[in-house]
Amino acid sequence: GDDLPSGLDEAAFDLAINSGVGRASKFLQRIAGVPEDGMVGYKTLAAIAQHDPKDMVNELCDARMAFLRALPTFTTFGKGWERRVSEVRATALRLV
Repeated sequence: GDDLPSGLDEAAFDLAINSGVGRASKFLQRIAGVPEDGMVGYKTLAAIAQHDPKDMVNELCDARMAFLRALPTFTTFGKGWERRVSEVRATALRLV
């Protein structure tokens, strides 16, 4: 996380805590346009550096919401999840 741009680190950390490090890594890799192997290394970090951090935060939060909306428990927990992702997005964008 320390190697991620400010703001993106916040969004990725919260995703990793709530949905797993592997999923957070693969989402980051997908939006950075590199192979999704779940290992954030030099290639992933170099690809992330080529993108606008605000765009990355928004794309990561959008990917997170798409994942959550597809869960069968979304009808039960969805409002809370939406609120959390919205708050994380706002905080992350302020940090960029």
